[in-house]
Amino acid sequence: AATATALSAALVLATLLLTLGEYLVSGVVLAAGSGASFVGLLWVWNAVLKGQELDWTRCTMPSLLAAGCALLSTLLLLLLLRKFVTFSIFAVGAAAGVVGALSLRSFLYAENPALVDDSDFSTFFVGLAAASGLACGVIAVCLERPVLLLASCCIGGDAFAVA
Repeated sequence: AATATALSAALVLATLLLTLGEYLVSGVVLAAGSGASFVGLLWVWNAVLKGQELDWTRCTMPSLLAAGCALLSTLLLLLLLRKFVTFSIFAVGAAAGVVGALSLRSFLYAENPALVDDSDFSTFFVGLAAASGLACGVIAVCLERPVLLLASCCIGGDAFAVA
């Protein structure tokens, strides 16, 4: 029941992001930052706790840790949004870059399942996701309006597909 409620909330948020993203810039920045930080931190916590034997430690604990860390990063992002408008544009672009890299990772895992256990690939991919986020953030600062529209559609569409 809790999973269905969370997925329903994600679906509603993703639909709003997908359809009204350009008009809700601050909300988009917070939703994109929160969603991207949750997905990224879930990936990190899963990698950190991968060798654990207890199901709770392998499954529930990474989700709770990622949710807590995403909440803290969203609060920090909210504080920075009020101060620096350019930072908010950068954050949307960076979130879109990280979500794009994580989507690419899913396609690569589907194509070659052996990559899941390859620690070198995981390490490489963390760097690729960070570089993608940084590059997309810089591009977003340069091309604000088209990037905000594209990022809100991509992140909202990805969240809609996941939900």
